[in-house]
Amino acid sequence: MMSLALSRHFRSLKAYMLLRAYGREKYSRLIQQNIDQIDYLAEQIRNEPKLEITASVISNIVCFRYILDGLSQSELNKLNKKILGELWKSNFGIISDTTIDGVYMLRACCVNHRSRREDFDFLINEIMKIGTELEKEYQ
Repeated sequence: MMSLALSRHFRSLKAYMLLRAYGREKYSRLIQQNIDQIDYLAEQIRNEPKLEITASVISNIVCFRYILDGLSQSELNKLNKKILGELWKSNFGIISDTTIDGVYMLRACCVNHRSRREDFDFLINEIMKIGTELEKEYQ
C-alpha cells in the first residue's frame, strides 16, 4: 500500500508524489530512457577518436575526456578543465567533472526526462569544436 509516510522527512515527498502521479511503470520507463540515452552518448564518445571513456559506464553516468597524443597527464587534465569551462559558459548543464586516480575527466549524468538524442549529439559537437580550438595552444 502506498501512502504518505508522515514519520519521514519531506525529502522523500517529491519521489512519492511522482510515483503517485505517474505510477511505477511510467517512472521506470523514464529512468530506463535516461540510461539508454547515456548508453547512446557513450557510443558517440567511442566513435570519436579524440575522446575516450575513462570509467565504466554505470547507470546514467558516463565519464570521458578529450585526448591529444603527446600530452602529459597534467596537460590533458588542464585541457579538459578548459573544455569544461567553455561548456559552462554556454550553460550546458549536463556536464560536470570528476577526478579518479589523478585523471581529470568530464562527467555526463542524465536525469532529465526531456533530454533527446539531439542534446547529446550537440554536446559531442560542442566538445569537439572547443577541443579543436584549444589544440592550437599545444602545437
